[in-house]
Amino acid sequence: MSLQTVLVLDDNDLYRSVLKRALTKNQFDVTAFPDPKTYLATRKIDHCERNCPCFDFILTDNHMPSMSGLEFFEWGKQNDCKLPVHRKAIISAMWSEEDLDRAQSLGCRVFDKSSSLDHIQDWIENCVGQKAEL
Repeated sequence: MSLQTVLVLDDNDLYRSVLKRALTKNQFDVTAFPDPKTYLATRKIDHCERNCPCFDFILTDNHMPSMSGLEFFEWGKQNDCKLPVHRKAIISAMWSEEDLDRAQSLGCRVFDKSSSLDHIQDWIENCVGQKAEL
């Protein structure tokens, strides 16, 4: 069985590193970038051309320079991202009512950065139907 793939986008180096290490430890193939613009520029992506998702999960911070996590998911929706919304999550330390409403309208999962990695584990477990210890 091939590894589940995860894209992690977070401008906080420590949080991105901890999340990447925890997911890698649990047999996920993790690709991590400090923000969506860097990811898109590095991969030379301006719209989705594939017939299948590029990743099995996307975990993104919301408040980042250049493009927020919400803007990234909105960009993906406009550009035909194939990843189902229930496999997309936004993590933030500060949620405004407006941002929560936008996240809800996009259908993605919302996490608070103060939450433990167990909450992310539960979400992944529900998506893949198997235990993934973080």
